[in-house]
Amino acid sequence: MRRLPGSLRAIAALLSITFFCSAANAQNGDRLLHPGLLGYCGGIENEVILAIPAASGQAFVEAQPYYSAARSELNFRLGNFHFKRDGLDDFYGGVPFVGIGLTNNNSDNFSGRFAMDFVFGDEQGLSLFILPMKFSVLFHPPLAGDSSVRFKPYLGTGFDLNFISETDDWEGQDLDGWGAGIHFLVGVEAVMDEYSLGLEFGYSAVETHFDTWQGSVSFDTGGLSILFNLGIPL
Repeated sequence: MRRLPGSLRAIAALLSITFFCSAANAQNGDRLLHPGLLGYCGGIENEVILAIPAASGQAFVEAQPYYSAARSELNFRLGNFHFKRDGLDDFYGGVPFVGIGLTNNNSDNFSGRFAMDFVFGDEQGLSLFILPMKFSVLFHPPLAGDSSVRFKPYLGTGFDLNFISETDDWEGQDLDGWGAGIHFLVGVEAVMDEYSLGLEFGYSAVETHFDTWQGSVSFDTGGLSILFNLGIPL
């Protein structure tokens, strides 16, 4: 019987291996290896080199490792707030705030956060206090890599509920109001096993209602904020 040329015999051998050998799972869980390629030792001495690069190339392919972001964190917040309403911003300027929050990383791509801040201002005999409560949803990519520090950029949006109080130290009068609105966030965190450090920018629009001796008034007490965040896993 006439023998097939060596190159055709090599191709036929590879096709038979591909179709008739079952796939094996690699250590990383991806179906990458065909044991027939690794164990091929046919009689085609010159063409066996065709099987070796494919086998060895697949043997060392590993999927990109991902760090699971599914954990809960206690957050400590420190920042500065500017009113977007010109009159308030011109009078008070930037006002500092401290806060505390809880972030629940529900999955590799979504997180939920509740935060409560304490904003203080003091200018020309007037004292300002704001208590913003923020309910946020954060969207972020999976944390790739196996290094000790992983970076998590994110976008967020959510709902605001604010209490605001202004005290006239000279007259001894208080002006209190409640407001509700929305906010948008953009930030980045450096995530480590023991803690995380983050920088965040926020924009809020909050319609606040006040009862005065002249009647009820309302205006936007939202603005721009920048804060540093320290997260500790729970």
